[in-house]
Amino acid sequence: CECNGLPEVAEYWKQVIKINDYQKSRFVNRVVSSMFNSVSNKKIAVLGFAFKKDTGDTRETPAIDVCKGLLEDKARLSIYDPQVTEEQIQRDLSMNKFDWDHPLHLQPMSPTTVKQVSVTWDAYEATK
Repeated sequence: CECNGLPEVAEYWKQVIKINDYQKSRFVNRVVSSMFNSVSNKKIAVLGFAFKKDTGDTRETPAIDVCKGLLEDKARLSIYDPQVTEEQIQRDLSMNKFDWDHPLHLQPMSPTTVKQVSVTWDAYEATK
């Protein structure tokens, strides 16, 4: 928008992104505060990781930022999403923001395993 001489429109979309980021941060903070202000070494089930139901598409999924926020407070995550592979979840959680936008051949072939994350193929198992 800025390149096309629309600074007001560009500013509007920047604010939309800022609000969306704030909502993810707010959600993480609410989870942490509901668990006596710490999720350190507590197991939290994440039911769904993809951006949209019934797909394996994880590009720009809010789950990445939410999970990273919980991991920063040393939570243990048990993630269930039947459409997303464990490799993809691990890759998404170990990459820097927006690195997913690079072609697959430029992404790390063996992503660093996030040790506090387990991926299950059964929702009941995730919530145990």
